[in-house]
Amino acid sequence: TSACTELTDVIKQSRYNRSAIKGVMQRYSICSSDPILYIKYGITAGYSLEKLKVVSQLDSPLKLLNYKYEGAFSIGGFIDIPILSSNFSLHAEAYYSKHSYSYTLSNTMEEIDYIANIHTLNVPLLFRYTLPLNKVRPYVNAGLMYSYNFKWDNSLLQTKIKDNIVTVGQIEHPMIDSHQLGYNIGGGIEYRLNYKNSLFFDIRYSDTFTSSSVNTFNKSTIYF
Repeated sequence: TSACTELTDVIKQSRYNRSAIKGVMQRYSICSSDPILYIKYGITAGYSLEKLKVVSQLDSPLKLLNYKYEGAFSIGGFIDIPILSSNFSLHAEAYYSKHSYSYTLSNTMEEIDYIANIHTLNVPLLFRYTLPLNKVRPYVNAGLMYSYNFKWDNSLLQTKIKDNIVTVGQIEHPMIDSHQLGYNIGGGIEYRLNYKNSLFFDIRYSDTFTSSSVNTFNKSTIYF
């Protein structure tokens, strides 16, 4: 590589198979240091802000609750598979998070309180485009988001005051689908530590929706 020093890291990345050798020879012919495309996988760790949203067609006092984003940590894994010889890839993740929510509505006649804890397995399936740079590689991605809310406990309390009599009603219905599907969009930066390892920093936004007519909430999430 003395005639083309830019190829040093490219050769280190290469595998000993026909397609990889072909890629090195093509880069050598034009002395290009464009990175070799290969399957990446690893661990994800992040922090997400999540908010419940009442289904738009629902006519209910629940629409008046003070909905706000609640934060939680998440952990999981990812795999990133190049698509042919392009700078596009198929990026899939699976990560776990647990969110707690507490919303309220209060006036002179009644008070409504909603409290919930939801354990979720999130699976984004994204198409990603990465700029073919060497050290710092910006990328954008978009695709589908699947959420499996596999464990929850929630309480909806409605306290009414009428003629100086206080009545309290409680509903234990889950109010959110076990399976939700939506979209996910965002971008970030891949920072190469060496020819094998990288750190990824990204931010994404997703909406997931209920498909049931008896459940109440969709979810919006900002993920770091």
